[in-house]
Amino acid sequence: MNQTYRIGLRISPGDPFWVQVREAAVQRGQQQNLEIVQVTFDHHAVEDDAAVELLDEFKAQELDALITHRLPRRLGLFLLNAGLPLIYTEETNLCHPLLTAPRGLYNAAQMAAAYIKKACHNAGRILMVAGDERQTPTLVTRLSGFFAFVNEQSNMTVDVVYAPWRYADAYATLHALLAGDNPPFDPTHAVEAVFGLSDPLALAARDVGRALGFVDDRTQIAGINGDPLALAAIVAGQMHATVETAADDLGLNAVDHAYKAATGSPLPTSFPYRLRLVTQENVAQVSAEKLLAIAELPSRLVDVNQRQEQQRLRQVETSLAITARAGAALVGTLDIRELAELIRAEYDYDQAQLLLWDNDEKTLIPWSTPHNSASTAGIPLAESVMLGHALLQNRPIYVPDCMSSHRFPPDPRWPETRSRVIVPIRHGQRRLGLLDLHSRRRLTRSRAELDALQSLADQLGGALQNARLYANALAAKDNAEQADQLKTRLLTNVSHELRTPLDIILGFSATALEVPNPYAIEFPAAFKRDLRHIQRSGEHLVQLINDLLDLSQAEIGTLIVYPELVDLQYFLTDLFDTVVSGLRRENDVQWQLNVAQKLPAIMADPVRLRQILLNLLSNAAKFTEHGRITLGAKARTDEVHIWVEDTGRGIPAELLVRIFDAFVSAQATSNPVDRRQEGIGLGLSIAQQLTRLHGAQLKIDSLLGSGTTCHLYWPLSEERAVVPPPRLSQPGSLPLAILLDEMTTGVGPLVERAVDYIHTHYTDEVTRQALAKAVGASPAYVTRVFRNQTGLTPWQYLNRYRIAQAQRLLRESDATITEIAGLTGFNDSAYFSRIFRRECGSSPNTFRSQTN
Repeated sequence: MNQTYRIGLRISPGDPFWVQVREAAVQRGQQQNLEIVQVTFDHHAVEDDAAVELLDEFKAQELDALITHRLPRRLGLFLLNAGLPLIYTEETNLCHPLLTAPRGLYNAAQMAAAYIKKACHNAGRILMVAGDERQTPTLVTRLSGFFAFVNEQSNMTVDVVYAPWRYADAYATLHALLAGDNPPFDPTHAVEAVFGLSDPLALAARDVGRALGFVDDRTQIAGINGDPLALAAIVAGQMHATVETAADDLGLNAVDHAYKAATGSPLPTSFPYRLRLVTQENVAQVSAEKLLAIAELPSRLVDVNQRQEQQRLRQVETSLAITARAGAALVGTLDIRELAELIRAEYDYDQAQLLLWDNDEKTLIPWSTPHNSASTAGIPLAESVMLGHALLQNRPIYVPDCMSSHRFPPDPRWPETRSRVIVPIRHGQRRLGLLDLHSRRRLTRSRAELDALQSLADQLGGALQNARLYANALAAKDNAEQADQLKTRLLTNVSHELRTPLDIILGFSATALEVPNPYAIEFPAAFKRDLRHIQRSGEHLVQLINDLLDLSQAEIGTLIVYPELVDLQYFLTDLFDTVVSGLRRENDVQWQLNVAQKLPAIMADPVRLRQILLNLLSNAAKFTEHGRITLGAKARTDEVHIWVEDTGRGIPAELLVRIFDAFVSAQATSNPVDRRQEGIGLGLSIAQQLTRLHGAQLKIDSLLGSGTTCHLYWPLSEERAVVPPPRLSQPGSLPLAILLDEMTTGVGPLVERAVDYIHTHYTDEVTRQALAKAVGASPAYVTRVFRNQTGLTPWQYLNRYRIAQAQRLLRESDATITEIAGLTGFNDSAYFSRIFRRECGSSPNTFRSQTN
């Protein structure tokens, strides 16, 4: 059976000439039954280590010879000495038994010079345009050939300029050079001839000359190569001659010599170009031959484009799949290995290993568990040359054949691996780890595929970093919530523990101040003064405890108001007469009531409205030593405006912007005693919370040194008013528990789970976070869905369920009211009695006596 030889082909289609050379080589390979392997690499970027990598790649592809543009001398010698035959498509000075290259551009330049010399009658000025790679053999030989012929018995002068080989770059360079302030020759007079060392250079100089005026209809235009564009220009009369270097013949000869090298036959030092001068006389024949030579080119280009599109499509599909699955990482359900497995499957590898870089330990840790954690068995860089090289160089490592690699020894961890690709996983400038792909077969990977793998690995790095950040954020959120819940429980427990001794202290001090007192002793005036001080301090501490409880309830969403119709005029007058009188001090402050004669009733919780106004009036009294304090109210179209105005010290501007934050006080003194008198800054925060629960607004205007005005804007419209909860289960009516059952009939599964949780834990402290976690949704979402389906918030339902259980205990047991409060989840019997009265319309004692 005849052996099929594999020939590497590296010809860049930089211009039409090289497209023809490559096409001729492919066709000749098919005729010779050779396998032509397209090879791409940037020879300028290949250094020592990369040269070894390149040789590994060629060995893995089992190349028997390589057809290529001229390589840097050092790289060419490296490959030749490694035993790889090279067939250059350009002239070279390098000599080696395994190297051959074309020769004859000296003669091509002489043919062009002979034509120009004859056409210009051996006189005149010539503009020669040479390529900007000034030391290359192809340039030197063309220049030498041209000048050797022109300088013989000639009256012609030659101006040489340099430009890039491609037309567009050459045009831009020449135009900038010749239109500048110091052109290399006088472009104001026409030249007799333009000669380009390649056809694109000749055409670029022609077009620049026409634009600047040094080329006219008499100027001869000539070039070298016989490009299709040059032939078209000759047919159109816009160019006069080109020396064809026979692209098809060059490609054919290159393949023939590659075949010789593959079979072990000796190579000649060089092989000749087939040269032909093309002018108007023979351009038709040459064009026809060119057309036949490239007849199959369109279909071949379509096939190449289809393969490239398929490769790009694979990368895009894999990228989209990674993006879709990476989104799941944000909810903690994605093993990051799934993304690596996705890449492995799409690129036909047998195994994928994900390694995370531990910068502290300087080790690579395999990601081996499905819960975003890594195994502890790290791999030091010194134990794996390939892994260390990929990480430190920060670029992909491709080992086509691990058994015969010139760069890396076989890895004992992977004895069955034949081909291997290691790609750094990066996020920005950070190296997060490596994606290690293994195959038990020898796989060929192009540079484009390696670039695609690197792009996917970088995307994997982004997903990994996002998942880490999200996990850290969740952990921080959980810690903050736990700390907040601990703080709330601490405040609640400590507050309740303080109530009992405070009640005793206040009770005994009040009893001792009675006249006559039960001790039948007349206490000295100084002792009574101390008792009154004890009583005031105790009442202040009770108020502080109440504020802390309200604040903790507001933070966990359990602060509830129970609105009812309030006669505002009577309410404000009574508040002013009874409560404000207790705030009077012996100073120059005047208290004023400025309430309109007719005020509409509003929907408000009277206890909480009293608390709001008491906070505002208390603050006014604390910070006003002279002047007046006014409580006012007037009706507007859709709201009632209530205000508390004082002429006290005012609030600094920097404090005013955060005055509603907890523990922010408008204190302006550094005296600790004064600070204790002024409080710890909870009143306004709680007043703001209570105001919002009513759908109202609280605003503050203040100017330091000129006083403060607190404005309450209370809504009147029905749609903005808070609807009071119905007073259910009056004695003799349908029990509250039955109404709750009817209320939750037919609700969705989320509300069912919430109701079950409340029924199971109603005796415990139920928080928004705990309920949301049990249901599996966010606290806001649970509240919204619960309200939409039952008409109540979860906390309203919880209180009513607790009251329903309390009704049962009141009917069926002899437990005290305090005991029943504790058995149904209430820590405060007074609060329990208040809620019971709101829900049932009577006190617990009255309910028990009537139902029994």
